[in-house]
Amino acid sequence: HESYVTFCQLEDEAAFTCSADCTIRKWDVLTGQCLQVFRGHTSIVNSSYDRTARAWSVDKGQVAREFRGHRNCVLTLAYSAPQDLPGAPCAEEAVARGLLVTGSTDGTAKVWQVASGCCHQTLRGHTGAVLCLVLATPGHTAFTGSTDATVRAWDILSGQQLRVFQEHQGSVICL
Repeated sequence: HESYVTFCQLEDEAAFTCSADCTIRKWDVLTGQCLQVFRGHTSIVNSSYDRTARAWSVDKGQVAREFRGHRNCVLTLAYSAPQDLPGAPCAEEAVARGLLVTGSTDGTAKVWQVASGCCHQTLRGHTGAVLCLVLATPGHTAFTGSTDATVRAWDILSGQQLRVFQEHQGSVICL
């Protein structure tokens, strides 16, 4: 990288790093060799100041899907892998195809269907930027943390807010 690393994710025998140089790099964890460089964001990759999130085709090194809809920077995201749900009701079909949840400085989190790129739900309730989020597995619950000093629990299929945790005195930056 030509600038600082902002995020790292381990997957099998590869590490993926995001950087302020606007790239994602795939590394061989055994040799330390850079295997691939992904480019495409106009600003910091994991923070997505261009108001998007992107899914990459690791094999091709190209953008597979772009998720656009936030009114401001996308600061955090979490992916829910496709699940096998035989006989699932229609509301759960989105989960069978995988979901992406993004959090933004516009105060919302959005739930995206990865296969189509369509926004499935917009989670509204925070009065400040959404700084962090995590998905509870198994299940369909997301937790978001914000500059409004709250943590909120959401049903990502229905978009319903399940609970608000208000015990913090300042911004929630990590979950």
